[in-house]
Parts: sequence; C-alpha cells; structure tokens
Amino acid sequence: MTFTLPRGYAFFITFLMGMAFLVLGLLVFLLPEADQPALTAPLVITSVIFSLFWCVPVARDRANGKVDWFHPSILYLIVYFSYFIFSGILLWVFHGYNSIWVNLGHRPAFIVNTVFCLGLLATFSFGLGMRLKPLWPGRTILELFNHSSLLNWKRLRYLIFAFLVIGAAFKYYHLSLLGPLTVNILRYLSPSANRGLGISVSQFYIMLESMLDWAALLVVFYFIVRYKQTRRINGWWQILLLMIFVAFFSYIVSAKRSGILPLFLLPLIWYHYILKRLTIGRAGIYFLIGMSLVIGLLMARIVLPLLAQNLILTDYIGSNRSEIAAFYADSGEWATFDMITASVLHRDNLLAEIGNPIAGFFNYSFNTLIVFIPRAIWPDKPLYEDISHIYYRVFIDQYGSTGFSPTIWGTSFLFFHILGLVPGMFVLGWLLKSAYAIFQLQNGRPIGVFYYSIFYWMAFQFMRFGTTGFTLLFFLQSMAAGVLALFFVLRQKNVAYPTQQNRLN
Repeated sequence: MTFTLPRGYAFFITFLMGMAFLVLGLLVFLLPEADQPALTAPLVITSVIFSLFWCVPVARDRANGKVDWFHPSILYLIVYFSYFIFSGILLWVFHGYNSIWVNLGHRPAFIVNTVFCLGLLATFSFGLGMRLKPLWPGRTILELFNHSSLLNWKRLRYLIFAFLVIGAAFKYYHLSLLGPLTVNILRYLSPSANRGLGISVSQFYIMLESMLDWAALLVVFYFIVRYKQTRRINGWWQILLLMIFVAFFSYIVSAKRSGILPLFLLPLIWYHYILKRLTIGRAGIYFLIGMSLVIGLLMARIVLPLLAQNLILTDYIGSNRSEIAAFYADSGEWATFDMITASVLHRDNLLAEIGNPIAGFFNYSFNTLIVFIPRAIWPDKPLYEDISHIYYRVFIDQYGSTGFSPTIWGTSFLFFHILGLVPGMFVLGWLLKSAYAIFQLQNGRPIGVFYYSIFYWMAFQFMRFGTTGFTLLFFLQSMAAGVLALFFVLRQKNVAYPTQQNRLN
C-alpha cells in the first residue's frame, strides 16, 4: 500500500483548507469568547487535513513516486500531531479549555484557538522551506566531510567487543550506586526517588555507558549489511536477546525512554533504507508499536516503583481503564500544548526569568557545554539548567528541578515572537530538506543511512524539546559514541558495503 493521491488533488485540497483557515482565523479574532468554542473543531480538522496534504507530498520520491516514511517532513507531522494537535485536543475536549498547568486567563477558548492558528501558520511556513532547493545540491555526507565509503569490518568486530566490555562496566557501576541489586532498586525508576539519592554521575561516565547500547546497535548494523550482501543471516535470536538485555539494563539504570527507543528506531531506519522500504501499512504498524512502547515505558516508570514499595496501584493511577487513561493524559508528557500557550500568553514572565530574548537564546543554546567541565577545574560551576526547567519553575514550583517540554513551537515564539515561529519554521524546513539531501539515501549506502538514523533521532529530540542546548547534551551523552565508532572503522573509498571479495568473515 502506497500513498498515490495525484498531485493535482493534493494541491486542490491544500488550497481549499488554506482558504478555510483564512476564514476561521479571521473569525477567531472577531468573535467574542462565547462563540470561540464553535471554532475549535473546524480549526483542528482544517489543521490536520492541511498539514497532511501539505507535508506528505514533499516526502514523495521523485524516482518512484512513493512516500519515504522517514522523511523529515513526515517526522515533523509525527511531532506536530502528537505534541501539538493531540495535546491541544486533550486541553480542549477533556479539560474544557482549562489547563491544569497554566492559567489561560479570562479568554481560554480564544487563546487555544489562537495557538492552533499559529501552529498551522508554522506548518505552512515549514512546508515552504521544504520546497526550496537544498543548500548543498549534489553533495553527499561523505564528500562534505571527506570520508571514505568502505568499512573495516574486522576492526568493527573488535570495536563492538571493546564497546561491550567498557559500556557494561560503566553501566554496572552506575547501577551499583542505586544500592543492592534487589527488587527495591525499581523504586529509583521514579525520577524524584532517583534525585533523592543525590547521586552525581560524570557526563563522561554517561558517554562511556552509552557504549553498551552502541555495541548492541553496531551488531545489528553489521548483520543488516551482511544480509544485504549475502541474503543469509545466522544467530538472529542471539541478537534479539542481546537487544532485550541491553534495553532492560539501560532502562533500569537511566529510567529514560530516550535511552531505549534508539535501540529499536535506528535498526528500523537501517532496515528501511538498506533492505526494504516500508509501506504505509507497515509504517503505521511500527508507529503504533512505537507509541505503545512510549506509553508502556512511561507507565512502567510510575507503576514499578509503587509495586516495589508494596503500595496499592489503584490509589495512584486509578481503578479502571478510563481513570488510568485520564491519569496518563494528565501527565507532563502531554503538557506540550499548554507550554506553547504559556509562551504566547505569559511570554513576559518567562523572559523575566531568562533575561532578554537574544541573551536567553544563546544561553540555552550553548550553556550545555559547562556540564563537561570538571568541578576540580571550575569549583563554582553553575548547575546545568534547560529552558524546560524555567517553564516548570514559573508555572508549577519555583524550587522544582524537573521540566516541561515547550517544543520547537514554544521556544521559537518565546525567543523571537512571530518572527521565530513563522520565518524560523521556514528556515528549519529548508535546513532539514538540505540535510536529508546530503545523505543520499536513495542508493541505500550503509554509511549514509547510519549517519541519517542518528540525525533523524536528534531532529526529533530538537523538535520535541525546542532547544539546541539540550539536543547537543543529549547527542554527546548518547549518540557521540556511535558517530566516533563509525569514524574509527572508515577506511578506503569506492565501496559502501562488503562484497564477495571483501568478506564479512
């Protein structure tokens, strides 16, 4: 099953939805608060249809007309539908325009409708950027960085073993800091309980821990490329067991879904480009599996600590499906639309915490690097702070140490108002289009695919959290080891994956 709607129809529907949006947007700013609720449903429907027919055609491969479901424009839709539209629907339908996190003032329906309008404008601007010519036409990732295109497979096998030993040792050390290896250790899946231990782990330790995850990922990469050449694969169940073990180990240590999802997402991207492209049906199935994993891991982080303390679950998360669903919907996971409304309605209050917009932008884009400076060198080094912590402190607890994700829409508006949201999303679309082009994914070369999978995951993190500072920190903590590994095993030119003359064994 493929996306085959003729381009003429797509343009017509996009144009029709654009005209509908202009009318709805005008009504939003003309009608009183009492009439605003009647506009929300049409705005949401218009936003969904417009964004689909505006962004999906950009992802169509010119050679075969099929949609690439790992294209940046599809990634944008995933983030937009999840953290903007769905989160906004929760605020509108389940909370009646009354946010449990942010005070929306005396015209809440108007504010919600306004934010939906801004989101559609941002999507339109993003799609325009996606339609520009790439910044580096005809260039490839290897040419830009002057790398070879042949991997030293023997060196890669040695590297996997080294990563396995080093990563496991440092991850076990981190785990030992939580206490004896008993069921009680599950208590520390709770972020608040974990923070209560007062454990301080060096960022370099965290980078070394990620080598265990990359050992497992490099094994999968090795076997995918091997299967591409030989159409034979042995030991797949050992690989599966290794991935499950590493995923479980990493989750117990970090309690972060962002440490688990790449173990499944990156191999899926490799499979998609190196072996067989996903159809819309399979892409939909994998998306549902991914969402189930996201939900399940978050709930496990809540449920397992309660069970470890012999507490009654129904006292905390509800006693039936509707109560459990309401509990999950009201978690900070889906407070993203609320934070975007906060950027619009309480921009001055937020800026008062971070200084002027320009200084705040540079501060929260580059202050990440201070976490890698040892306190032995800088004893008075300030604690790392992300923009998400500011949102939490302003609206929830001024002494809190957690954070809310404001998304790329929230931070763009916060720092540069409408110029950040509309021209900014135009630039983002252009940059993502340019980056996608240089990986030359159409030929399925493993090196380009490997780099792109990391880029894709980081682009998701950037759009969800909205700051380059956090994205850079996350990259150094979890992805840098993989990038360096591939640098280490690159050698001569001309061949992208092993041939019969360059045997894998």
